[in-house]
Amino acid sequence: VWCLTSKAIQETKHGRIEQAEQICASLPDSQASEECFFQSAEQIAKQDQPDSLEAAFTFCENTTAYLEHCHAHIIENAARTFQPPPDLLIIIENKVSKQQSKILQEYYLTMKARQSPFNRFIPYWD
Repeated sequence: VWCLTSKAIQETKHGRIEQAEQICASLPDSQASEECFFQSAEQIAKQDQPDSLEAAFTFCENTTAYLEHCHAHIIENAARTFQPPPDLLIIIENKVSKQQSKILQEYYLTMKARQSPFNRFIPYWD
């Protein structure tokens, strides 16, 4: 099982998201499958691509037992990228429930501010 999860993570590193999804979905044990999706989502969110966060959220949808943790991890990884904060905030808003969106957006802004404390383009809230 770990070998297949490692293979899925490697596929995401090379931009082969569909192959990683197939590998994770093929795991017979639901816990192993969810762990595979979780770790692959983390790897996807680390990539500095415009659609990475959206793809990572899609992978998190397959981690029912770990959904909130998965969201938190991909937000932390996305905050380390150079993608424009307004673009990522829109993705967060569109991919999760309205209540969770507000919490995750604030968490993203906090993580981004920690990564770039002097970035004047990060929208701060009162």
